[in-house]
Amino acid sequence: MGLLSRISTELPAQVSFGESKNTGLLAKTTKLFESPVSTSFSALCNTYSFLHCALFTNYNDVFIMTQCKGIDAITVASSISSRDYWDGTIGSSDFFVSLKKIDNKFSGFYQIFSSSFKEQIQGLHFLRITSDCIFVNIDFDSYKDLSVSSAEIRNVIICYLSSVKNEDKISTVPKLNYDFMHTTAYLMLLSVKIAVNSSIRNVNISNELIHDCIFTTIYKEILCILKQHFLEPNICIQNGNGEIKLVLFAQKELDDTILQYHIAHTLKPVLSSFSNSIILLKTGTASSEDSIRKFIFEG
Repeated sequence: MGLLSRISTELPAQVSFGESKNTGLLAKTTKLFESPVSTSFSALCNTYSFLHCALFTNYNDVFIMTQCKGIDAITVASSISSRDYWDGTIGSSDFFVSLKKIDNKFSGFYQIFSSSFKEQIQGLHFLRITSDCIFVNIDFDSYKDLSVSSAEIRNVIICYLSSVKNEDKISTVPKLNYDFMHTTAYLMLLSVKIAVNSSIRNVNISNELIHDCIFTTIYKEILCILKQHFLEPNICIQNGNGEIKLVLFAQKELDDTILQYHIAHTLKPVLSSFSNSIILLKTGTASSEDSIRKFIFEG
């Protein structure tokens, strides 16, 4: 549904006495975009049922993926591209540039995808958000026409980028309604550093700042995937140095070896075979909210 269609259907159509129609439309537009924006890039994509998408952002004079959903790590590392590259491929259009694999127009874009990823692509939809930011939505299995307007996606992404700061940072521990007498809170530390770095090594990146930015993009996608699996009251939060802190509640003893296997399997679409390099450590248990808070904030 397009931007103007949304304005018409979601807000009252009447205009008060003395108010011009143009003013009314502007007021409706403003009111529509005062609604809460997504708190993560993944949540934004889920709103439109986008399964594989990313933002290319100008960073240190090159474009790289700084946000992604459903993208493998090697593709993120391969996303380094120049402004001239994008000017020559999608130009400066304000509308979606959509391409079908069947039309044999993909060859110019294969350099920014991993070999396994590009084999699955059937459609590409590019949109310039700003001169320094480009959105891409990727179709697997079959090409799909977009049912959303370029104006709507552009505004939603701009609102998201301007409002989200430290989106994965946690400042408080969720209220836990568990009986600690009968439930154990397992404190775990997951390291994905080796796995992510091994994925990035497939692409020769000499610039340390760009390497770190790509690492962060992959790390954020991993964190988002795990948050979707470890729902509340379980806790899954970022930690430094490529680590993730987990607080998992269970009535029976958790086998960390089996859990590590399942996490590796879950992350395989992102990390491929390098997912086997993740390390999960059980650091202890907690019997109160205070001990959980200490684990989260003090380590």
